[in-house]
Amino acid sequence: MVKLQIEVDTTHLKPLGPKTEEAIKKGVNYTADYTIERLQANSPVDTGHLKGWFRYKDEGSMVDIRSPAKYAIFQDQGTYSYGPLGRKPKTKDVGGIKPKRFVEKSINATKGRINGFFIKAIKEVLE
Repeated sequence: MVKLQIEVDTTHLKPLGPKTEEAIKKGVNYTADYTIERLQANSPVDTGHLKGWFRYKDEGSMVDIRSPAKYAIFQDQGTYSYGPLGRKPKTKDVGGIKPKRFVEKSINATKGRINGFFIKAIKEVLE
């Protein structure tokens, strides 16, 4: 099972006063929703089970996102001679699954948008 945790450093949001918690919650929700959207878009197409990313836990400034597919880690990181689960020493050529790196792609796509999500959340809270 692949597990992602989004955790936010909230020290810069303290000047919002009583609206801090609401801004954090909205910003984390925007970030988590976009991450799940990217994971679903980047997941390899199979039966659709791998695209079933969901929020497992949602606690304040932390969201835990998981896939129900137990094979998600093998699709993402590869197997045998292609990934970290390779045989050592390698005795013969073995096939396997090439790494798709869709989790890393999804995280990188989200990273560039986090500031925008929190700016949007803060604007909404201050209106």
